[in-house]
Amino acid sequence: MIPAGLSTALVALSTLATLLYIGLGFLPRPSRAAAVWSLAFCGAMGSSYVWAAADLADSAVWRAAASGAMVSMIALVWMGLCVRRGAEGWRWALVIGFIVGAPTVLALLAETDAFLTAVRAVFVASGAFSALTIAELSRLGPLLRDEILPLAL
Repeated sequence: MIPAGLSTALVALSTLATLLYIGLGFLPRPSRAAAVWSLAFCGAMGSSYVWAAADLADSAVWRAAASGAMVSMIALVWMGLCVRRGAEGWRWALVIGFIVGAPTVLALLAETDAFLTAVRAVFVASGAFSALTIAELSRLGPLLRDEILPLAL
């Protein structure tokens, strides 16, 4: 559980990051990839609000659902890179499945003994999407290497 002060900071930072990206990234140069990334930021922001509310209500189920939603947004970051490259297709089904499945599984198992195993599985899947994101960043080529390295790290 995140302490109340950190939960408030998470809400503030996710809101600020969302507003900055939409204002500086999406609105000046709208594209399908920027729209997907904006959706990822909005999802992370929304899940941080749900997490803060769940902490106030002391609800393990809502906290688990918010955690799953927040962690699953990395799939949209990867999808945005795929859209930018022009490759889509079957990837949408995988991303939507993870975004819907992760919070659902964690919420259903929140008050059971299997919860920690489910959290580990969701984090492993999120790590796989992180690895796919790094692979997509490396596909951008040597011209953008200076911009890619901080994102990959």
